[in-house]
Amino acid sequence: MLLTIPRAPLPTGLAFLSGLFLLTYLYFHASSSPNTHLLSIKGSTQSPQLSQCPPSSAISNIVLSIKTGATEAFDKLPTQLLTILQCADTLLLFSDLEQDIHSLHIHDVLSRYDPEFLANHADFELYRKQKEYQAEGRDVQTLSTMKDSNSDWRTAGHNAAWALDKYKFLHMIERAWELQPDKDWYVFAETDTYIVWRNLVKWLERFDPSKSLYLGRGEPMKKEEGEGFYFAHGGSGFVLSRAAMYDFCVTKKGLASRWDARIPDLWFGDYVVAKALKEELGLNLTSAAPMFSGHKPMSLPIGAGIWCRPVITQHHLRSEEVQTLWMLEDDFYTNTSSSSAPHLRFSHLFRDLLSGVKFPERRDEWDNASNDNVYTIKAPRTRAQAKEKPNERVGEPTVEKDPNSSPDACNTACEVTEACFQWAHLNFTTIEDDEKKHGGGICYLSSVFRFGDQRPEESWVDEKNATNIHLWTSGWQTPKIEKWLAEAPDDCGKVEWS
Repeated sequence: MLLTIPRAPLPTGLAFLSGLFLLTYLYFHASSSPNTHLLSIKGSTQSPQLSQCPPSSAISNIVLSIKTGATEAFDKLPTQLLTILQCADTLLLFSDLEQDIHSLHIHDVLSRYDPEFLANHADFELYRKQKEYQAEGRDVQTLSTMKDSNSDWRTAGHNAAWALDKYKFLHMIERAWELQPDKDWYVFAETDTYIVWRNLVKWLERFDPSKSLYLGRGEPMKKEEGEGFYFAHGGSGFVLSRAAMYDFCVTKKGLASRWDARIPDLWFGDYVVAKALKEELGLNLTSAAPMFSGHKPMSLPIGAGIWCRPVITQHHLRSEEVQTLWMLEDDFYTNTSSSSAPHLRFSHLFRDLLSGVKFPERRDEWDNASNDNVYTIKAPRTRAQAKEKPNERVGEPTVEKDPNSSPDACNTACEVTEACFQWAHLNFTTIEDDEKKHGGGICYLSSVFRFGDQRPEESWVDEKNATNIHLWTSGWQTPKIEKWLAEAPDDCGKVEWS
């Protein structure tokens, strides 16, 4: 029988939520296979179909793998299992500790590393601790604050769980094929990823799984790999076709273990995947942006380029935000005629979730992501600069003060720039040998608008042993935003999938 969700807000108490999850899954999924540790979430076809889920026949050849960690699994997975994972026909859970969450088995994908490596490498200190805590019956989740003892300038500020995460990816791919070979599509996501299943299925229909494909939202790695190299952002989710998985797991059998010794020198796991696919298979990323999104609704870059596009994934969602989107989907598909083949778009997220929320004019210690290079636009020149080179950027507005000089000057620059909806000012200071060497500011102007997140003052030591201090201030051009929203289309017409 299929588990149906009551139309009520999800309880926020973790104990209540976990208890609810365990009771419902104990009743509805006691028949799961103990041999493969897979869960057929769909259940009996006699049960009513959830509006958010495609028919079973459309997803029977899709394997969904969720990557988690022992310090977060029981905090985040229950909500996913009560919502988006109900649509999964075949579900695999991968982590850094063998555990069970009722009838589901969580696979430890680090267990195949060399025992000596596991016993001695600093990056595996958390892994060893987790096993100790589990054996002693102690609370593994208390290790979530454990610091990375092997951090450098690139990873400063991240915890030990983040440092351990990069070692999971290649073995996760290998294990997914071993547990469920010869499926058409292998989707990899995380415990704070939201998946719009109907859109995912429709989008995948455009591709041929017999061709080697690596799909996801691309992020550049110019410094490490040069121009043209992109990795698929793991939190946004990525997809490998049957042919790509066969090449990885069969043609190049043992690939994951051969890369074990290289992982410590690489930065993070989703980059490791792209590098291995490129070097071993000659496979490059096919972009799935903006439909695969690294943002949640509060951080969506709202603008003409994304407004009418379909949503496939969201990232960085808290449990209550996952529940909110799940209910939004239910309302959307229930109240839209099936004959019109509805597709949830970014415009629906904004209209339904953020309607009535007013953008502030300015927030200190806040980052609204105006420095996102996809949407940044040039700041206007000062009048002095325009006089020095009058033939450059003719007809563009000018300002009295350098936009980089202060948040107020940055705000003025955005105000006079027609295409600018928001701005962010970064004030930075660098200290070497206890002396302030230099400081200043950078003004970023953006052609889209979004809320962003709080960002307190940051301080870290870089590769040159210099202390860097960053402070962000953000602002929005509220009249421009309100005008744009008033004129934005409600009916977007035919869906663009590419």
